Amino acid sequence: MNVPTLCPLQSACLLWLSRGKTIKEIAHVEGQSVAVIERCLADTLAVLGVDTLEDAARIMQRSPFN
Repeated sequence: MNVPTLCPLQSACLLWLSRGKTIKEIAHVEGQSVAVIERCLADTLAVLGVDTLEDAARIMQRSPFN
């Protein structure tokens, strides 16, 4: 299986998302603005080829690197 490469912030955002954190909570934990996290997650959806954050979180939960 060809796994897309994510930047560290994208990976961290997905990890937090898969653990039930909100975008606002992720922004606080990562020391970023909500806008940066929203953009990061939008880019992540494109990289993963999915349409929803729920689908992206499911991919993260199945990842052996989680």
